[in-house]
Amino acid sequence: MNRWTTKTLTSLALFALLIGAAQAQTEDSPNIRKFPPDARRGQLVVLSAPDASMDGKADRLSPGVRIRDANNALVLSGTLANAKLLVNYTRDNTGLLQNIWVLSPEEAKLKMPGQPEGFFSNIGSMFDKPVVKDDGNTPFNQLPKYKQ
Repeated sequence: MNRWTTKTLTSLALFALLIGAAQAQTEDSPNIRKFPPDARRGQLVVLSAPDASMDGKADRLSPGVRIRDANNALVLSGTLANAKLLVNYTRDNTGLLQNIWVLSPEEAKLKMPGQPEGFFSNIGSMFDKPVVKDDGNTPFNQLPKYKQ
C-alpha cells in the first residue's frame, strides 16, 4: 500500500511554492510578445475581407491570414470590420498581409526597429529640400533627377 510520507509531502509543497512563484512573476510583468524581425507597424482597418486598409492605403489580406488579438488568440477578420487597430504585421511573398498582431497598450509603447520616433517625425525633412519648378525653359541637365 502506498502511503504519503513526509518526504513526498515536502516535495509536493516545494513544487506548489515554485509554481505559485512562477505565476506571480508572469502576472507582474507585462505580456509582451516577440515579433519577427521583418514585422512592421501600421494602422489596420478591415473593410470587408479580403479588402483592408493599411495606413490609409488600400491593401488585401492573404487567403491564409492569421490575425491575433492582444491576448494572442486567433480572431476572424469579420469581427474586426471597420475598427481602426494599431498592429504589427508581416507580408507573404506576393505582398498580401499574412500575419497580423493587434497590439496591447504595453506593446504599442515599444518602438519597433526602423520605426520613426513619431508619426510626424520626418515631416520637417520634406520642407528642407528646395522645390524646383520648371517654367518650360529649364535646360535638360538642370531638371530634377528621378530616383528609384
